[in-house]
Amino acid sequence: DSVMEAAAEITLAVSTTPPNADLFLDGVYAGKTPASLKNLEIGQGYVLGFERDGYDIKEVNIMAEADMAPMVVRLEPLGGIVRVDTTPPGVEIFVDGDSQGVTPLTIMGLERDLTHEVEARYLEQEAQSKTVSWADGDERMLEIGFEFEVEEEEEAVAAASEAVTRPRRQRSRRRAAPAARPQETAPSTSESAAVGGLDPFAVAQEMEQGRLNVRVNSDQARIYVDGNMVKDGTVLLGHTLDEGTYEVRVYFPKLKRHSDTRAVTVRAGETSTVRIAP
Repeated sequence: DSVMEAAAEITLAVSTTPPNADLFLDGVYAGKTPASLKNLEIGQGYVLGFERDGYDIKEVNIMAEADMAPMVVRLEPLGGIVRVDTTPPGVEIFVDGDSQGVTPLTIMGLERDLTHEVEARYLEQEAQSKTVSWADGDERMLEIGFEFEVEEEEEAVAAASEAVTRPRRQRSRRRAAPAARPQETAPSTSESAAVGGLDPFAVAQEMEQGRLNVRVNSDQARIYVDGNMVKDGTVLLGHTLDEGTYEVRVYFPKLKRHSDTRAVTVRAGETSTVRIAP
């Protein structure tokens, strides 16, 4: 009986590229890679988890089989982040030819081993562009800026809009709805004119939320935010959310599996963009 029991279990060698990742077996820490997982029952399914600073968390489902070859798992570097600010704000930004939204803007999920072209387009003025790339040891987030000529009237509108939205308070993404505004506090005609005909209160309310863009490199996808499906498609643009951090995940119908979960921070008055691939 003891011989049969021994034959029903295997030891699996597991390593990662790069090495020295935290290894988890069914959610339980099992050491640093490379490692040997002992006493795996043949015919039993397991979930192997891998975590390493600077790399995406990865999970691999396996079925223990006799004579399994050593497993080598490649970890993917965390996508690069580019924060774009412009003078004035509200400038449309393109990355590698794809629109990402308007500034101020945080673009996430860029491949760090590639060079990307960031282009800014504002009204009829000549477009401006800059290239971004990452070298070994660079910070994950890069910050760039563009400056365009602004007419005096546009400067006044921008200043008034900024005035009604500052100071920005730290907000939870799950908060009670703001109380109704009494009629007697309605802005005067001069106040409305100061922000280009917009109600400053309405502008402030809108600026309390941010927007999320999700672009999926696939021909079919379902996009989930905090476990709720928000788009049956490969592109989600301008999804309004309260300020906070959200979990974004994509299901690929053809592959019948989910992507890794991405934590995306949404800031009030800004647009965050994330790209996800299978």
